[in-house]
Amino acid sequence: MRFRRSGGRGTDAGVERGQAGAGTPPGLVATRRRRRGMAIRRILALLVVALLVAAFLFIEQVWVRAEGLVRGPTAVVEPVNKARVTEIYATCNRPVRAGDPLVKLENETKGVAFDDTVRQLQSRKIELAGNVRLAAEEAAQARAAHNGTLTVLAEKATLFNIHDRLFKEGVIPRTEWDLARISYKEAEANALTAEAGWRTRQSAYDRAEKQLLSDARAIDQQLDQMRRSEEIQKSQILRAPNDGIVTQCGYLPGAVVDAGIAVFTIFDPREAFLEAYFEPATAERLKPGMKAEIRMPGFARPLVLPISSIDTVITKRPEELTRYFWQREQWTQYQPVRFDLRGLPAEQLNRVQYGAHGAISFLFLPPWAEPWYQQIFGRPPPPR
Repeated sequence: MRFRRSGGRGTDAGVERGQAGAGTPPGLVATRRRRRGMAIRRILALLVVALLVAAFLFIEQVWVRAEGLVRGPTAVVEPVNKARVTEIYATCNRPVRAGDPLVKLENETKGVAFDDTVRQLQSRKIELAGNVRLAAEEAAQARAAHNGTLTVLAEKATLFNIHDRLFKEGVIPRTEWDLARISYKEAEANALTAEAGWRTRQSAYDRAEKQLLSDARAIDQQLDQMRRSEEIQKSQILRAPNDGIVTQCGYLPGAVVDAGIAVFTIFDPREAFLEAYFEPATAERLKPGMKAEIRMPGFARPLVLPISSIDTVITKRPEELTRYFWQREQWTQYQPVRFDLRGLPAEQLNRVQYGAHGAISFLFLPPWAEPWYQQIFGRPPPPR
């Protein structure tokens, strides 16, 4: 007697054939299984995509991020004359005290630019004096012309008085009286015109004289200052004007620096602040006093700082933060949000770098998600 072994592929196939019906071909059953598997995989893929989109939207809602720059007061260290750098005593991004030596400069050429400026100032003074002389001559000529018209007017007035008396006595006709009167009135008008021209020339002379006095005094003072600067020693040492951190170290020994060009910039971190740039719609969620997590170069751990102020909307971010065309002035608006750095400890203030980029993050977690955040990251969420 034979017993058929239960289980196995034969049993499964038999069951499937039984479910599908005795008349269903085996190929059709396999096709149905494949379709069922593909449908399940598609459903799982859609679920995964939906979860990813939901997670992305959740993260975008709870995290508010922006970029910022460290700003603050700076003092420029620059030479008064064109000079060559011979020695550098300061180290970039290092703190210095007021009066510390920063760089030694050697003035090689003091003559060309100095003499040109002196010649320009002296030429200006000569030009002003020439203007005064010319204005005086024109005023004198106008005064002489006016005096001539007064003489003519007096003669015409005498003739008119004679003709007027003779006309009243009936000696001369009305036509001769009219001609004498017209000649007198014409001489009177010429005298008034000449007087106006003389007074105009006199006013121009007075202005030129006043300008000469004021400008000549300023030119003389400038020349005195230049002569004193000319007597500066050939080698000079530029020192730090105040406490701070040395930045903008763009020169090496042997480089030539023009007058008025900064060799170093001293940044005072005690008055520093971080300015971040949010879109206005995002900035509406922020208020002064709210705390953010800030990451900056030189700090291993993020800082937690409150908002000190929220400024008005601007149409362009600083060039250091503008990377794409849609961040230009005609495309976007930004609202500056300021974080005060003055409350940091002294050892942290010395690590603050002027112009450093900062990454600012606000976390808006619903209450039910805060325990999960602490469980995942091992620390409570940043305070708001």
